Formats: sequence, C-alpha cells, structure tokens
Amino acid sequence: VLPLAARAPVSPWPSAARGVFCGARSSALLPAPASLNCRLMHAATSTSHHHVSSSTAAAQRVDIDLDDRSYAITIGAGLLADPATYQSVPKAATALIVTNTTVAPLYAQQLQAALASKYQHIHTVTLPDGEAYKDWQTLNLIFDALLERGADRKTVLFALGGGVVGDMTGFAAASYMRGVPFVQ
Repeated sequence: VLPLAARAPVSPWPSAARGVFCGARSSALLPAPASLNCRLMHAATSTSHHHVSSSTAAAQRVDIDLDDRSYAITIGAGLLADPATYQSVPKAATALIVTNTTVAPLYAQQLQAALASKYQHIHTVTLPDGEAYKDWQTLNLIFDALLERGADRKTVLFALGGGVVGDMTGFAAASYMRGVPFVQ
C-alpha cells in the first residue's frame, strides 16, 4: 500500500501495482487492506514526477505530473464508500468488476453498491487468487464475461484486487475492442 508519508521522488505505485497496463483511457481505484482505500485517476505507466499535498486531515492527495497524462492519487480511510471517489469515473451504461476469490467477499458488494448510481448494469467476474493464475486461461474468463454480456467500447472495467487482478484487468482492458476504460 502506498505509504501516507511518501514524499521522495520515487514511484508512488505499490509494488503489486507496478506495470499495470494503463493509458489515456484509463483510471484506477486501488482498494487496500482494512479501512485504507486509495483512488488513482487518469493512470499512466510512467511516474517520473510527483509531489504530495494534503487535501484534508482524513485524506491525502499525491499529484503525478505527466503533462497530458497527469493524474492524482487520493489516499484515505473510507474512500471505497465515499461517493466523491467515483465523480471522475468514465461514463458508460455497463461496468464489469474483476476481482478474485480473496477480495470479492470483502469488497465486491460495497463496490457494486457504490457504482449502482453510475452504471445501469454492473457485472462481476471472480478470478482464482494467486500469481499462478496469471495465465491465458484466467484472462479468458474476463474476455468471456465481456463477450457474454455484449460489452462495447464504453464498458468500464474495474479491477478490485491486487497485482494479479490489476495486471489481468489492465491487459484485458487494453486488448478488448482495442481498448476500453479501466479503473483500479
């Protein structure tokens, strides 16, 4: 999890989230253990410049300055349940939450409830947990879910989990129909 006191010019990505496939059409929401949740909007794979500022006593914002690919990370308690967290998510009729067997029982219903006012249709696909499942068979579970639900280029993929879920969802989002919005 991104430390609250991260102030040195190093990557603000948690080690499990490094290498997530993100681009101009992507955003990210990073749920963390317990009550700490992180929000990352307009993600990019490069993190060459950043600075930390405090937006409130309860939340902290880290701005990543990458010209037209800049984004902000908000770190604080209870962000998953805070409607303000979702103000900048891409607009669409359908969202697909990609999670795993460990994280789904803890956070999936909470994310579904939070997204209910933003999307007409919210679907969930649950992947097996673990690095051993970062393979084509598991990736195809995401593609199958998208195809079975008639997902279009505006369907938003939400990665709810750690490194494997983020990597798999990011790759699926970049590949499906030449790219769909992605939130981690």
